[in-house]
Amino acid sequence: MKIVIVGGTGLVGSVLVDRLAELGHQAVAASRSTGVDIATGQGLAEVLKDADVVIDTSNARSDDPVEMLNFFRHSGRVLLDAAKRAGVKHHITLSMLGADRLSLSGFFLAKLTQENLVRTSGVPYTILRSTPFFETIYGIASDADNGTDLRLPPIPMQPVAAGDIAQALADLAQAQPANTILEISGPETFALTDLALDVLTAFEDDRQVTADPRALYFGAEVGPEKLVAENPWRVGATRFDDWLRDCVARA
Repeated sequence: MKIVIVGGTGLVGSVLVDRLAELGHQAVAASRSTGVDIATGQGLAEVLKDADVVIDTSNARSDDPVEMLNFFRHSGRVLLDAAKRAGVKHHITLSMLGADRLSLSGFFLAKLTQENLVRTSGVPYTILRSTPFFETIYGIASDADNGTDLRLPPIPMQPVAAGDIAQALADLAQAQPANTILEISGPETFALTDLALDVLTAFEDDRQVTADPRALYFGAEVGPEKLVAENPWRVGATRFDDWLRDCVARA
């Protein structure tokens, strides 16, 4: 099959391209660096020609809530319209667990908007909501730096390795469209504050982590919310401690 991976040079997308190629598929990375821009439509018609499946792992180019919403709303329409014209048989979107729970956050509202566009597009689809990636914990913690400490909400979550997400997307690409939302999580539940402290300690970063229930997570207070999948379609195999040891060994 010809499978186009939008955001195919990113964290998950680049691993996914390799996995699909190993399985014998024609895996094509579509990103601005390869001449494809889903915001403008540049290169989309060409890359989607004869494509069977499109997997959207794209991310916004700005942290500004309004710009994120505009990006996912506009680029989602552009991509879906192009997929429909190309006769794509299966549109897969990587979304985030919490899109329907944390709509006060600009990021999660943008992801929910993206999901709704996919669901109402008329293109056969599968939406995969993921818990946070192991690989993003350090960045999430660093974004909370106020100059004295890292104030983070102790929100429970089940983080998952990017490689496990890539494998799940590869499996979905080889299956029939589910036409629904599926969830993937990691095998363990942690508080965000504990994850952040473990990652900082492993990389000899001596900044302090302070648990603050009122601290913002992606721009919004989360209150008693949890980023936990109650009935996940897939549970990633990689454990956090194993992933962290591997990261330190390769650093």
